[in-house]
Amino acid sequence: MKFLTLSAAVMLLIVATIAFLNNQIIMGILSLAASGANLATWFVYKKQAK
Repeated sequence: MKFLTLSAAVMLLIVATIAFLNNQIIMGILSLAASGANLATWFVYKKQAK
């Protein structure tokens, strides 16, 4: 589950980069927000695993 969350965050970050390069600002912002949420979830998983 941790790996899946981290890979989803990376994928959304790539989508955000492509969106910004194509001047699709709203899609880029939404992708960045989703990527940040996935990273936050991953950090919570990591902290609970200790």
